[in-house]
Amino acid sequence: QVAVGIYADAELMLYESGIFRALDRDFWRRTAGRTHPSYDPLTCHSGCAPPPKLDWQQVNHAVLLVGYGREKPAEEGGAEVPYWILANTWGGGWGEGGFFRVMRGVDEAAVESLAVAVDPRV
Repeated sequence: QVAVGIYADAELMLYESGIFRALDRDFWRRTAGRTHPSYDPLTCHSGCAPPPKLDWQQVNHAVLLVGYGREKPAEEGGAEVPYWILANTWGGGWGEGGFFRVMRGVDEAAVESLAVAVDPRV
């Protein structure tokens, strides 16, 4: 288990089951104003490009990453979709018994942004 910070927006609060993916598939539109360096494609003029590397991405909620898996959802036309399994603190009546799955490899909900590993010293 690893504690991770995520950005929990209204879409995530409405999650019930399945593999979560934001409705807006464009990472930069979805995160406008929540990254450094900032980049907003809606206010950008010709010649502007997203930063090659982020210094940080805003998060507003902590969850536990407890596992991962793959599934072939019907809406994906039989394609296998990798996902993270996360434990939330919103109670067993939310999501899949208090857990939720987030698509892996596309930086949904900021799960994969700027991952940092620590080696605790006791």
